[in-house]
Amino acid sequence: MGKKTKTRDCPAAGRQITSSECAIGRHTTYACPETCSFNVFSVHNYPDFRSIEDSANHKFFKWLLEHVSDRAGFESGLQRILDGDASTPYFHYLAWHGVYQVGADGDSILGKWEKAGFPGLSVDERILMQGKARMRPAIIEAHRIMDQCRVEVVDLLDPARGPFLIVDSLFAGQAVRFGVYFVDVVPLPHYSRL
Repeated sequence: MGKKTKTRDCPAAGRQITSSECAIGRHTTYACPETCSFNVFSVHNYPDFRSIEDSANHKFFKWLLEHVSDRAGFESGLQRILDGDASTPYFHYLAWHGVYQVGADGDSILGKWEKAGFPGLSVDERILMQGKARMRPAIIEAHRIMDQCRVEVVDLLDPARGPFLIVDSLFAGQAVRFGVYFVDVVPLPHYSRL
């Protein structure tokens, strides 16, 4: 990347582009190669993506706490979950209160954040949160476990969709071929997350 101009070589564009053009274009305009170090949504850069996801999730949790209609009730319910085995119930609780439950205005808390323009998020964090805003329940069947983080699946509730890629190291480590799982699927530019 050029220091003063903030440009970088783009193998997909075949020329130098600005960092801003890269951030926006890598999800819409350019067919970025898997190995491009700037495409955090490629499987090749999964560790970088995970740090962006962790940061975005932390910011979403803060937004959720500030905008949930009954903060005391929300925190009380969250504490009950955290007193037990918190992994799956914790994420379902956050998904219900932040994504699925809508207020009288017809928006979820994540929807309100999206309408506000996702203040405080980077371009990549906004793209991730836009995907979370489109999160939907699915019953998936694993067809191919491709490696330590990629699994090709089909959605049994939407057979017309055809096979698609889930990138999630925890799921890939536990999935079995033709296993059926009830999950929440987050669509992202090059794959989906759970």
